[in-house]
Amino acid sequence: MHEFSLAQKLFDQALRVQNSNPGTRLQRIEFELGSLSGVEPMQLLSSLEVIMTEACQPGVEVVMHQVALLARCKTCGREAEVVDFQFLCSRCGSHDLDILQGDCLKLISVDLAPLQGQSESEPMPGSE
Repeated sequence: MHEFSLAQKLFDQALRVQNSNPGTRLQRIEFELGSLSGVEPMQLLSSLEVIMTEACQPGVEVVMHQVALLARCKTCGREAEVVDFQFLCSRCGSHDLDILQGDCLKLISVDLAPLQGQSESEPMPGSE
């Protein structure tokens, strides 16, 4: 199940952000998942939940944006969503397409919060 290893890599990236900001905890992880990424969305989400619980990071909000597959025809230039994985230009019938989006898994943002006991008014390390 490669979703678990991908979830681990997402979590590791988020932890690197947290570790570079001492006195914080993970609050939110946001990422994009393309329909051509080959990743099962629900397995990825459940894997992330398991990983965060095991790492004593429960309660982190996870936001996943599923991204449609978008392509541009190299022949006529039309940009359109690829539906049902039919890689065919609806204008000219060409199969010569460039994928513009929807083929990757990408971390978009990591939101941090102060650790419990640290005042919101206290500057977070590195924010001065």
